[in-house]
Amino acid sequence: MPLIALDRVCSSFAAEGSGKVEALRDVSLRIREGEFVCVTGPSGSGKSTLLNLLGCLDSPSSGSYRLDGREIQNSGPNALALLRRRVFGFVFQSHNLLDTATALENVALPGRYAGLSKSAANKRAERLLNRLGLADRSGHLPAELSGGEQQRVALARALMNGGRIVLADEPTGALDSKSAEHVLAVLKELARDGHTVVLVTHNPEIAELASRRIELLDGRVASDSGAIKTPSRKSQPGSLESRPGVMAETFNAIAMGLARIGASLIRGERWGTTMAALGVCVAVWLGGMTVLLGEAVYLRVVHAVNIMGLERIHVMARPGGGFEGLTVEDAVAIEKEVPNVRAVSPAKFLHGVDIRRGDFSANFSIEGTVDRGTKESRGHIGYRLAAGEFITSQEDDGQARVAVLGSVAREQLFPPDMNPVGQEISIRGWSFRVKGVYEHRTGMVFQRPNQSAEEFRAVERIFNAWIYIPFSTFQALFTKHNYLYGISVFLENPDQLFEAEKAIRDLGFRRHGTDAYFLEHSGEHLLEARRQRERMRRGLGALAGVALLAGSLGVMALVLMNVRLRRREIGLRMAVGARRRDILWQFLAEAMALVVAAGTLGLLAALASLLAMEWFGYPVDDIPPLIWAPFSGALLMGLVFGIVPARRAARSDPVAALACE
Repeated sequence: MPLIALDRVCSSFAAEGSGKVEALRDVSLRIREGEFVCVTGPSGSGKSTLLNLLGCLDSPSSGSYRLDGREIQNSGPNALALLRRRVFGFVFQSHNLLDTATALENVALPGRYAGLSKSAANKRAERLLNRLGLADRSGHLPAELSGGEQQRVALARALMNGGRIVLADEPTGALDSKSAEHVLAVLKELARDGHTVVLVTHNPEIAELASRRIELLDGRVASDSGAIKTPSRKSQPGSLESRPGVMAETFNAIAMGLARIGASLIRGERWGTTMAALGVCVAVWLGGMTVLLGEAVYLRVVHAVNIMGLERIHVMARPGGGFEGLTVEDAVAIEKEVPNVRAVSPAKFLHGVDIRRGDFSANFSIEGTVDRGTKESRGHIGYRLAAGEFITSQEDDGQARVAVLGSVAREQLFPPDMNPVGQEISIRGWSFRVKGVYEHRTGMVFQRPNQSAEEFRAVERIFNAWIYIPFSTFQALFTKHNYLYGISVFLENPDQLFEAEKAIRDLGFRRHGTDAYFLEHSGEHLLEARRQRERMRRGLGALAGVALLAGSLGVMALVLMNVRLRRREIGLRMAVGARRRDILWQFLAEAMALVVAAGTLGLLAALASLLAMEWFGYPVDDIPPLIWAPFSGALLMGLVFGIVPARRAARSDPVAALACE
């Protein structure tokens, strides 16, 4: 049974401006295993078309082509690619080596498409280069090799997967005589080793070297010296197909795409790639900054309001409606029944109270309070201690005579070098032991537009001149009624301020049968902070989206340009066994690698900008999860805009692609 059998094969195509062209007409041939066949004929006689048909790069318009007894006329693109990488090895007149790949990488290419690992393919490629005398040239690019060396690299590539059938199209046409002799000697040796060699040439001297000569004229077989009866061969070459799975093939194609883009950056194709990457990088950075700036502005407003009591709801008695006033029982009920409450402080106060220490006497404001909650994570309004301890519930229950001083009260009552903790002071003749001193508090009042800095600081000093004693002690010693001035309610989560407000108001209805509680808080400031954050996200986010769209279009334009400029490379990859999905995944991987690299740089640049934001007074406590949104958007848009050119590359006609200059 012949290895190749053509029966009445015709091939025609539409040529621009000249109608239908008949490249082959009723060609019938039989080629047996191990033959060395030379196809000759003048230009336009159909030699290259015949070679493309034999190598499954093209399909006949009519007739039958059987390869090793298998009819391939109706085979699909992937089946033809499988045959090309298992059976055929191509040697072209112009070498068709990948410019950005070394000699070793060029030779190993068919093995990678056959499913070999990179190391296994490289080992076999090294052996083939050594066999052809190119062991010391394996790391060189094609531009660094002579014409003869490039053609020997192409021969080694043709043998990578076994090369059962070697198809050589004018392999010596661009070589000097010495290099041509070397290449022809290799082809003759391959035929002796059992490879079936089909050589196309217009040189009659070269044709004499073959054991069989076929002449084409006007697309027909004009003469055929006839097949040899017993082919001379030592053994039949085998295929190195490793039969990888779909996932392995996909990852292999992606790996080659990443290697290709890396080689293009290293070896000179930087400008277009850099510009496309810069667009994506800037878009992701701008998107990240949108998130971070929005969060920083929000936190800054929250912090500013928190100083004034964002986490604090001040409860007072609403006049009228039969409600007489707040009591300690109201404070206890709020602490126990309202969710999200961290601390509750009932309060009474007096102004102009005579305070003495030794011979010194001055008037201060005093407040009776007890903190019935925790004190962790409080802002300035939560009163942080500079020394000593807070008033405890036990001291309040026992009506202890202890006091905590504000920073200005401590400054006026004690000299700087004296520790006031443990010292005694007199409040309206009653002796109190100082057990703590508060830190100086700022931001408790807003500065009026016409108020000078000195006047504003004087007001702040008044608020820091208070003295605090246990609530029950205050009530027993200095007042005769049970009603409170107010109740300060501190929240765990300020974002749930309005929910807590509603719960407290509902509690007042349940306890007193009327809208008993009048509540004050800084909720409007919180709402404004939220609105400001959303406005910034929408405004800058739209700008980032436009930039991301522009960057993605740049990636698509780059890949489309690569498809156009690398059509010959696409044809070559298909000739050595790449299927459509291999080409698709490779070009898509190149686009996605560009997007991932640029997006990562943009994300890192946004995170690095945190230092600058903190320096300008806009710190961010925790990285918001939304920071990943621009990066994820870049990946999605890169995939969407990369798939179009990748599909175009995958649908290329290998014959037309190889014919591109």
